[in-house]
Amino acid sequence: MKRSSIILLAAGILTACGPRPEATLDATVVGIVDGTKVVLLDSDRTRVDSTTVAGGKFHFDIAKARPDQAILSIDGAPGLIPFFVEPGAIAATIDMTNGPTFSGTVTNDAAKAFQDGLIFAADREKYRVDAVMGAPASVFSAYLIYSAAHAQTTPAEIDSLLAIIADAPANAFTDRLVERRELLAASAVGVQAPDFTQAQPDGTPLTLSELRGKLVLIDFWASWCGPCRMENPNVVKLYERFKDRGFEILGVSLDDNREAWLKAIADDGLTWRHVSDIGGWQNAVAEQYAVRSIPHTVLVSPEGVILAKNLRGAALEAKVAEILD
Repeated sequence: MKRSSIILLAAGILTACGPRPEATLDATVVGIVDGTKVVLLDSDRTRVDSTTVAGGKFHFDIAKARPDQAILSIDGAPGLIPFFVEPGAIAATIDMTNGPTFSGTVTNDAAKAFQDGLIFAADREKYRVDAVMGAPASVFSAYLIYSAAHAQTTPAEIDSLLAIIADAPANAFTDRLVERRELLAASAVGVQAPDFTQAQPDGTPLTLSELRGKLVLIDFWASWCGPCRMENPNVVKLYERFKDRGFEILGVSLDDNREAWLKAIADDGLTWRHVSDIGGWQNAVAEQYAVRSIPHTVLVSPEGVILAKNLRGAALEAKVAEILD
């Protein structure tokens, strides 16, 4: 067999051994020494791959590249570095003084153009809206719309947002918005509160429906949440006023540290029921109720129907008094 034929055969065997990566990331670094570890994370911060800087550069092959955000974690660098992963060759410059830039694919180019223009925008909200309406069929517009959806966004409002980006290519941001709409609809005012079970501080499980027959406030909070801790004295006052009149509070903690959770309960005098899976922002109940910011409250009738959401302070006290008085 001729030598050239052997080379071609070998190349064919190598290609057949595994699929080509859908995306590549080639980065040049400035101010980062060779040997520094770089970790590639997906959008929920799960480790995908890692490498080290060599010759002032690093490289990743990304097998699956459905349009989404990905994250770089570089040893010694402050914070995490997000970028858009999608099919194609992504180029990056990671400059420890001037910050990172990503280019080479449609969404990374769009993000760079958006950030460059944002510096000069007098009205940032109008600038964001104009960017979306100027390219509604883009993945970057889907990202902008998804990132702007907040805790009070209703299913009907999400339907309107989804209509704007209906022609965008398949992407994770649209998928998450659809999922969020379904969760919000399932936990909207007027519907039966989704049931759940989580562990109490002593490890025993507690199910929401066990509290049926009482007016229940589901209070999403965490020991590390400053606004939650500031609100706790108001919640203590509310509980003391109504606890003997058929009112119960169920605290759902988004803590990821059990000791910090228990200490905050004791320090703030929170004498009602508490549960947590110590999952942080991935707390299963918080995800089930589409919670995106805390403190967040859900008021549930004795029959298990959601009566109000996200009330705090005087507004919450007035609503509870209205029902129980």
